[in-house]
Amino acid sequence: MIGRWLAISMVVKKDDYIEISREGAIEYRDKLKNDYLYVEFEVPEGIKYIEISYSFSREKGCIIDIGIIDSKGRFRGWSGSSKKNFFISREKATPGYIEGEIDPGNWIVILGLAKIPENEICKYTVRICMSRKISRDADIRNSTEFRSYIKNNSAKEKNANTSHRLRWIKGDLHTHTIHSDGRNTIHDLIYKAVEKGLEYVAITDHNTTSTSLEIKRLEERGDIIPVKILPGIEITTYYGHMNVWGGEWFDFRLRTREDFISIIREVHRRNLAISINHPVRGIVDCIGCDFLFRDIRGFDALEVWNGPWFAGNSNALEWWHDILCERYRVSAVGGSDYHGNRESPVDLGIPTTYIYADIDSIESIIEAIKEGRTFVTATPSGPVINPIVYYNGNAYTIGDIVKIDSTRKTPLVSDIEVIGASGYTLRLIGSSGVIKAIKIDDHRFNYRGEIIIDPENDPFVRFEIGEYSDPFSLKLKNSDIISVITSPIYIEPNIKNASL
Repeated sequence: MIGRWLAISMVVKKDDYIEISREGAIEYRDKLKNDYLYVEFEVPEGIKYIEISYSFSREKGCIIDIGIIDSKGRFRGWSGSSKKNFFISREKATPGYIEGEIDPGNWIVILGLAKIPENEICKYTVRICMSRKISRDADIRNSTEFRSYIKNNSAKEKNANTSHRLRWIKGDLHTHTIHSDGRNTIHDLIYKAVEKGLEYVAITDHNTTSTSLEIKRLEERGDIIPVKILPGIEITTYYGHMNVWGGEWFDFRLRTREDFISIIREVHRRNLAISINHPVRGIVDCIGCDFLFRDIRGFDALEVWNGPWFAGNSNALEWWHDILCERYRVSAVGGSDYHGNRESPVDLGIPTTYIYADIDSIESIIEAIKEGRTFVTATPSGPVINPIVYYNGNAYTIGDIVKIDSTRKTPLVSDIEVIGASGYTLRLIGSSGVIKAIKIDDHRFNYRGEIIIDPENDPFVRFEIGEYSDPFSLKLKNSDIISVITSPIYIEPNIKNASL
């Protein structure tokens, strides 16, 4: 047990009610040993309802997160420091927590030591209330209005979508709801996505998959949701954040380089996709937002664009380019990181990620992310890009691999269509830098030209659209504005057919 001191008191008020209060204090040296403190308590037979509330020394700059594990070792929820209390019963739970049987035995409250200032003592109190009666209903919106909305909008949306085949679909890969620290319900998010013209939205709440259960209830009830919900989780650690899409839970208590490598391997074992989020954000107050283990490779995607374009995205884009130059295949993705805060410039669909996939198949969407069939654009309305390169009579596009039958420099013919970017600059980029920079002079613009590729030294070509102070410099300035980033078309020599 870490912490300077721990006082325990228990009060049994009635046969059907138990209250436990535990207090303690944490110092900075405690966090150096472990990022988590575990407060155990015993749940007797017959308990139907558990409510946890807690407090800590916020006035001293302390931040302590909270979650819970049940007596069978199952993770039952996490809310970071965004909620002061939560409850769990068999049929309902606070958003972010998972309802279900209250099994007797040893339960554990997890306290995450998010921020413990060096020269402060952070005091905390955890209050545990258990009852053999259901004490209150969950804070879940009456869905009559939502069901009416779905009924009125589902038919036109379903007819508008071309189902059961591959096509470019647009959406947002990084959002939050009241199941973590967001302000919107799932219903609110769906309303907003329809208004924005998005076709899918990924819900990636911090360290919890309770949203997946609510979505499942909507589907079992027969609701037709007019946007595809891609279930996910933002694995939120104190050393970096990662999105995993697919709706499965992963342990977020990562601390070492080996821990992060293990979680990437576990994601791949489950055939899901993992992305490093806002890796070089550079915001002091965002705990764990910067990814500290930047020598790690093996992740499927990198969030090169988080929220409205800012300097931190330029840093992420630069790191991603360096990784591509190392011959790793990492997809470019973007996400708004939308929390529903009206005072924030962050908005749903800014940026938007296009994915070449079957919208009716979560597996297809995940596989497309892993294969790099993605591009990121500023808004749901564009701009959009369709880059094609031709070699030996074959056409290749984003995510494809061009195998060159030579080790010498080889010309490829590019045919690039751009819509909605008049006045901007189209850049063709390889490992050596900007290959070409072309001014876009029309709303619907086509460029056709030759690209010279050295298959041994140029492992990729990718495409950008933006406003650049220096179109041939990869080092972006604060005044530069990006509108489109594509995943690469990969290049490799076909050794069997290569002729010297």
